[in-house]
Amino acid sequence: MTGVLMKAAQGSASQIFFGLIVSFIYFALVVRCMPYRRFRTDVIRVVGELQLFLTMLCVLMLRLDLHQEWITNERVSVILIAVNFVMTPVPFIYDVLS
Repeated sequence: MTGVLMKAAQGSASQIFFGLIVSFIYFALVVRCMPYRRFRTDVIRVVGELQLFLTMLCVLMLRLDLHQEWITNERVSVILIAVNFVMTPVPFIYDVLS
């Protein structure tokens, strides 16, 4: 992902957009291939990739002017915080419970 993102202007919306594309493609490949021997490891990887994608999506949304929209920058910030606080412990809890 780093190699692709270096081609876009640093800190630009296009850099975040390309990161979203790469992240989604990698997420889809992980879901499709399930490359690890243990299913638990695959689930943990899928959750991690989903968290990365949603975080990058929220960051892109925060760069937009959302003052006239239903979903405001404040709501996107709350979603970003929720995604990272809720999804971070999910792999660990799943690993302990299974």
